[in-house]
Amino acid sequence: MITGVHTMFYSSEAAALRLFIRDKLGLSATDVGGGWLIFDIPSADMGVHPAQAALGTPSGMHYVSFFCDDINSTIEELSGRVV
Repeated sequence: MITGVHTMFYSSEAAALRLFIRDKLGLSATDVGGGWLIFDIPSADMGVHPAQAALGTPSGMHYVSFFCDDINSTIEELSGRVV
């Protein structure tokens, strides 16, 4: 039985993105060595949609969204972190 999902971002500024996710979004992480952070992600889901280049969704495109219980509080908290 599958009990979780692993996601990956590829970035030309990987160290900066790791710090943004940790410090600005506030996700806890484990440093597995050399500054490589593995983030402790809460609940997750995953979907697959057909590519439609003519509609702006070419093959290989991806989206990331986050869940929250109270959008107004979340906006206020992230704004306080200059997100």
